[in-house]
Amino acid sequence: VLVGKGLDLSFVTLAEYVKKSQRTGTGVICRLLSWLAAAPARLLSWFWPRKKETVFVLSITGAIDSHSARLVLDTLRAIPDDTKAIVLSIDSPGGEIDACEVIRRELAQLEIPVVVSIGNNALSGGYYIAACANRIFACKKSKTGSIGTFMTRFDAAGANVLGITFDNVKTGELSGLYDWRVPLTCKMKRKIDLVSNHAFIQFKCVVRDCRAMTDEQIEALATGRVWTGVEAVENGLVDELGGVLDALVFAHKTY
Repeated sequence: VLVGKGLDLSFVTLAEYVKKSQRTGTGVICRLLSWLAAAPARLLSWFWPRKKETVFVLSITGAIDSHSARLVLDTLRAIPDDTKAIVLSIDSPGGEIDACEVIRRELAQLEIPVVVSIGNNALSGGYYIAACANRIFACKKSKTGSIGTFMTRFDAAGANVLGITFDNVKTGELSGLYDWRVPLTCKMKRKIDLVSNHAFIQFKCVVRDCRAMTDEQIEALATGRVWTGVEAVENGLVDELGGVLDALVFAHKTY
């Protein structure tokens, strides 16, 4: 930048001029020059965006609950901007359907290709997350599938025999539905069955839509049946055999 008065001129760097402008109060000129200096790079990014080269690897292990789902969400929301694909390594026996649904939706909202590598197992909720991936790898002896749901609810009514009692105030017939201190009624049991069946139908619909299967194919694979990696490739639950390194190579070459 050329600065000075009359014939007394001198050259200074843009950074030095910005500092001088800030000291002398010419903030508008300072911001204008900063914008002009960044304009070429901004135009280049518009017409020739930087090529994405990063493959982000995320591992999900163990039972999936609301706490682990929160950790996965926080990790996914912090992935680098230049990520071109996600390799998701899953080794889980399943978990809470709501927690698994939160993870599945977050992966879908990212609009980034997802390649899943199944470790020892991706059962029930583990496969629920994997089902909508762009590509699924599994080892020959991996265990996957288990498309089914069940719910448990402890009933402490029997503790009365030991002289232990619980007091509660109910606001409706289904109040305390999931509270183990409230005795289970027939209506509560029917409601729990209804919730479990609804989750099962949702599970089958997710797999059907993501794996491009028919209702008949899903019914044949569901009801909690477990499949090896070889069997899962044959019945369409998995795309091909391989480990996490195969998934990484596929992600690098394909996306």
